Amino acid sequence: PFSVKPNVHPPGLMLYLTFFWKAFWPGVEVTRAAMLLMGSAALLAAFLLGVELCAWVPGIPALIGVLLLVVTPTYFMQSFLAQLDMPAMTLTVVALWLFLEERYAWCAVVSTALVLVKETAVTTPLVFGIWLCFHEGKRFRRAAYFIAPLLALGTWILTLHYSTGYWLGN
Repeated sequence: PFSVKPNVHPPGLMLYLTFFWKAFWPGVEVTRAAMLLMGSAALLAAFLLGVELCAWVPGIPALIGVLLLVVTPTYFMQSFLAQLDMPAMTLTVVALWLFLEERYAWCAVVSTALVLVKETAVTTPLVFGIWLCFHEGKRFRRAAYFIAPLLALGTWILTLHYSTGYWLGN
């Protein structure tokens, strides 16, 4: 939006919401529905991550984790507000699940989307890249995938500096 001063937050969430506003109409109902869709994707991602982490445990611990997440008041409120936290949580959980599944290229793609939603999430692809460099048989080639999120965030910050004259937007 041009009606507010620019800040350092990347445009990922606004692009996501703009897709829905263009497809339907720019309104509170559409915004909340889009964020609820993001929250539902977060629940699915949390379930898949729980299945991956608890595959050796009998029963349904992944489902219990998702149910506890649903009844958390913070999660409930964040799942329909147009704030950066829900998309960042969703993409972080998906990236972690993909990393554990050893789908590193897709993990790097999701990590790129993650840093284009919230700039402080750059720590996630950094940890993935460092882990691959120093553990897991030193997979330097696969660790190089995680340079893409850093380049995307750097491009955003340079674009912001070029258009505003400030490194952090205002």
